Amino acid sequence: MRQLRISVAVMTLVGCGGDVAPGGGTGTTPTQPVVLVPTELTLFPSTLTVTSLDQEVAIAATVKDQSGSTMAGQTVVWSSS
Repeated sequence: MRQLRISVAVMTLVGCGGDVAPGGGTGTTPTQPVVLVPTELTLFPSTLTVTSLDQEVAIAATVKDQSGSTMAGQTVVWSSS
């Protein structure tokens, strides 16, 4: 069976800091966006067997964030050696 090396390229969202009202008051601080962090990578099928060097197999990947929600638009790259 061939080994698969998997790397995940993800885009990280960066939030900006809250503002302070003129004169140092507390003012209204905007809500900070939640930074989504890829924490789980699932491959489908979870197991497969490659029986020849020229055999091609299809593998799908799902990336989930720290809340368990699927992260759409993520790039997953893998290669075999």
